Amino acid sequence: MIRATGVALLTLMTAWAWPAQFTVDAGDLGKRVFALNGVNAGPGHVKGHPGMKLTAQYQEMGIPLVRTHDYYGPSDFSNIFFNGWNANPYDHSNYDFSDTDAVIEEAEEAGCEVMFRLGESWYTLDPHNQIPPDFGTVAHVCKHIAMHYGAGQCTPYKCRIRLWEIWNEPNHSMFWDQDADPDLHKFYGLYAVVAKHLTAKFPYIKVGGPGMAGGPDEEIEDLAGQFALACRIKESPLDFYSWHSYNRDHDGPYVFARQAQKVREALNREGFGKTLNVLGEWSSANINVEDPQWRATLYNMDGAAFTAAALIYMHLYSDIRYACRYRGDLHTGDQGFGLVDSQGRVKKPGYAFQAYAGLFPQRERRKMYLLGSEGGDQEHRAMMATIDQG
Repeated sequence: MIRATGVALLTLMTAWAWPAQFTVDAGDLGKRVFALNGVNAGPGHVKGHPGMKLTAQYQEMGIPLVRTHDYYGPSDFSNIFFNGWNANPYDHSNYDFSDTDAVIEEAEEAGCEVMFRLGESWYTLDPHNQIPPDFGTVAHVCKHIAMHYGAGQCTPYKCRIRLWEIWNEPNHSMFWDQDADPDLHKFYGLYAVVAKHLTAKFPYIKVGGPGMAGGPDEEIEDLAGQFALACRIKESPLDFYSWHSYNRDHDGPYVFARQAQKVREALNREGFGKTLNVLGEWSSANINVEDPQWRATLYNMDGAAFTAAALIYMHLYSDIRYACRYRGDLHTGDQGFGLVDSQGRVKKPGYAFQAYAGLFPQRERRKMYLLGSEGGDQEHRAMMATIDQG
C-alpha cells in the first residue's frame, strides 16, 4: 500500500518471497538522500573502442557522478604532467590537458558531476607506483590541475569540480611501492602535504582520499582507522574518506552497507565524524573470481537484483554519501565490469540503474527524502521510496 501519489518506489525480492506486502507512508518523512548510482569512467574514451560514446546510455541510467579513474591515460598524472616527477612543476609546457579536458567535457555533457582522481590508472605491464621524490612537486602539480578546472572560482554554492581525491589504492603495489613503504608512512606524508596545499589554496573544494583498496571487513575498518589516525596526527584535511570493495567473500548485497558502517566507526574514533563516507569502487563480484556463476552476475538478472538491492541497502543502513560502481562503460568485453556491452546496449545490471534513477529525478535535481516503509529486510526483500521537497 502506498499512501500518496508522486512517490518513487523500488523493490527487489527473491522468487520465494512472493506474495509480499509493502507499505510506504508518505507522511513519514525521513532523511534527505542523495543518488548513489555514480560510476567510474565514461561516457566517452572507452578503451579499445575509439569513437564509442555512451551519453544517452548514461542519461538513461541516471548517472549523476563520474569518477575519473581507469581511462588509461586521460586524468592520469603521467598523461597530464607527462615529463615525470623530476620535471619543473612551474613550467606550464610540462602540462598537457587535452585528453583530460575531453573526458571531463564528455561527463559534463551527459549531465554528470565529476570526482577528479589525482593519481594513475591500472597499468598492468608498466605499473606507475613510483614514490615521488618531492611531495612539494606533487602538491604543486595537483594545485595546477585543480586551478585548470576552475577550483579558484568555486563558491559554497557553485563549483565545476567539487571533489578532489588524492591517489588511488596506495595499499596496492600497482599504485604505490609497497617494498619501499610497506606501512604507508610515506604515503600519509604525501597526502598531508597535498591536502593542506589544496585546502589552503581552494577553500571551497572538498579534498579527500585515498581510494583505499578493499578486502575483508576487518581490513577495511583497520585501513580506515590507520589513515584517519595519520590525518589526525598530521592535522591533515579530510573532507571525505574513499574506499573500495569488490565483495571479496561473495556475500549478499548488504555487504557494502555493513562495511560502510565499519568505516564510519573507524573515522568517528579518530575524530572525523563529519568526514563524508565515499565508496569509490564497488561491483557485484570479485575482479579475480574464477567461478563463472559469480562472473555471470556482471551481466545477468541475478546481478541486476544484486545491484539494485545493494543501492537500497546503502541508503537504509549506511551513511555513504557518494558511491561509484566499477564501472559505467564497456570494460574487458561483454562479461566485464562495465554496465554497457560492446554494441552499446545497457546490460542487465544497468537495468537496475535505470529503475533506481526514478528515485532521483536527475534533470530537475530535486531534493529527495526517504520515506518510512515496511516489508523489506536485509536478506530477501529490499525496498525504498523517495519523495521530493514538494
